[in-house]
Amino acid sequence: MPHKDPEKRREYTRERARRLRKTDPVKSKKYYTENKDKILTRMRNRHLDLTYGISNDEYQQMLLNQDSRCAICYSHETSKTRNGSLKNLSVDHCHTTGKIRKLLCSKCNSMLGMANESKETLYAAIKYLESFDE
Repeated sequence: MPHKDPEKRREYTRERARRLRKTDPVKSKKYYTENKDKILTRMRNRHLDLTYGISNDEYQQMLLNQDSRCAICYSHETSKTRNGSLKNLSVDHCHTTGKIRKLLCSKCNSMLGMANESKETLYAAIKYLESFDE
């Protein structure tokens, strides 16, 4: 959002909606079809920059350093997107400080999220699993 002021933000949103209504959907679809890879790359780069403050080059370097494997289970990503393509490894970061840690597969990233990144919860889960070892 370009404005922190709620009234300016509403006006910006209204103006943007007006501009979008004027666009020709046939031209938009044609442009998207012809430039899909470029658009998706730009969206991915913007997401990495706005969400984590890293560039795609930094992400690719992290991926290379980890041999394209999850930092916890050392597996390659197996989860797929809705269209069937393989998901990217998730950027793991501290939710308190925002510091980037490493790249994780969807399962390990979800595990940490479900445990609220609590070491105590994860230790308790390990202790629970160990109680059933024979």
